[in-house]
Formats: sequence, C-alpha cells, structure tokens
Amino acid sequence: MRSVYICSPLRQFELNRTIAEYLKSHGISVYLPEIHTNQSGSPDKIFQSNVEAIRSTTIVVAVLKDYGKDFGFEIGYAYGLGKKIIGYAEDDHYEADTMIRGALDIVVQTIDLLVARIKDLLGR
Repeated sequence: MRSVYICSPLRQFELNRTIAEYLKSHGISVYLPEIHTNQSGSPDKIFQSNVEAIRSTTIVVAVLKDYGKDFGFEIGYAYGLGKKIIGYAEDDHYEADTMIRGALDIVVQTIDLLVARIKDLLGR
C-alpha cells in the first residue's frame, strides 16, 4: 500500500515528478499514475489501475494546476471513500470550483508544507 496518490494532469509531468521525488526523499511512498499506471494499456485498464490505487492509498494529493476532466472524478472518488485530500496550489484559481474546493481537507502552497501535512496525517 502506498501512502500518497498524486492526482494531476499528465501535462504537468515535470511538476508531478518533482513532487513525487521530493515526497519519496522524505520517506513517503507515492503512486504517480503517469509512472505507475501503464499508460499504453486500454482505457479500461488505466481506469481500473487508477481506481485501485486511489482505493488502496491513505492520502490523495490534488495538484490544483491546469486540471481537467478526469481530475474531478479522482477527487470525488477519493472523497467518497473518505480519503484525506490535500490540495497543492500555486494560486487560488481552484476556489471557483465549489465541488473541488469542498472535497479538500487542506490546501498548501509549498512542497515543504505538503510533506509536513502528509507526515502529520500519517502520524510521523
């Protein structure tokens, strides 16, 4: 079981990888779909892999930058499962999305704060 599922659009690959590597450097296990899900598989297999990863993780990190249509499902699914959801935002554009904003337990603006909040939630 991984501790954190990173929910973010594939087009944010550099940012996603930076976050994942930083979390891993602090001993936090990470599931990053663009790395851990076979992206060349069928849409059904990609969907099932990501759903299982969300189900089996402890915390979902929602990267609130240029997100798209799949993002809402991932966040909603995690929320429905009772997962803790931490938003990572470099600005406040996400606040216009009432349903996304409402699903977030907390929003942080730096990767250091992200690590601190994850460690708090994991009891480390």
